[in-house]
Amino acid sequence: MTQNFPPSSSTSSALKAASIPDLRFLCARTISIHLFQVNIRWRLLSDVTKSLKQWLFNARLPRQLKSAIHAGLGETFREVQRWGDKHCDMFLDDPKRVHRGEHLRMYFGCLVWKPTSIAVDDFLTAEKIMRDECADWPQMQFQFACAYAMVDYLESEFDKIRLRAFKRRLAGHPLYDFWLE
Repeated sequence: MTQNFPPSSSTSSALKAASIPDLRFLCARTISIHLFQVNIRWRLLSDVTKSLKQWLFNARLPRQLKSAIHAGLGETFREVQRWGDKHCDMFLDDPKRVHRGEHLRMYFGCLVWKPTSIAVDDFLTAEKIMRDECADWPQMQFQFACAYAMVDYLESEFDKIRLRAFKRRLAGHPLYDFWLE
């Protein structure tokens, strides 16, 4: 019979250190995400990037803090760009109209961030957008539900008539064709 001993303190310390970021990173993360959320509103990502760079340049902060915030903002913008690029594929583009992916800018304020990294939790963000922002926009709810394979939501929220209407509107897009067949 073998006995299982609790891990030594050095082993448990190593495990904790690997999973918990340091305080400096968490502070820079919080500041960066907050600055992004306060400044984004309806603006283009490039405009916010320029204005925050200028603000940071003029801010009277220690160089190390400026450097940490600059790095955090860079990660934040890359993550928001990743999220936007990923979700632009949800839209069918009509060459006569404005790119429908521009709708995504409306949801930058709804992004749900993972607690210990500069990363958007895509699934929780989709749920939040569907619940809070698209309550009266069934097609957008359907598109997010398809993108994140929310089978229960698809089955409970959309009747056959609505699905038929979506099939006419969204035909030709592989993601929606999959769920509408």
